[in-house]
Amino acid sequence: MRPPRLIRAIGIRRVVYAAHGADVPGYRPLLGTDCAGAAAWVNRQPDWPPLEVVGDFMRERALATIAAFPWTQAQARTSMKATE
Repeated sequence: MRPPRLIRAIGIRRVVYAAHGADVPGYRPLLGTDCAGAAAWVNRQPDWPPLEVVGDFMRERALATIAAFPWTQAQARTSMKATE
């Protein structure tokens, strides 16, 4: 099931986000789009209720959190399966 269909299937009507995917090092969009793109797709479906998307909520705080995260360490870690 594609993420926009899943959003509709479980009844999500509003999505609020702080940071954009491109704010995260190594970001790759899922299915070639972001939250706004997924919402636009959902909102084009004639028999689906509209999906409201509110972006940049507390954005400065989110950017500070992203900047403080140890990305280099996280990328250097291996999964438990790889070490077994």
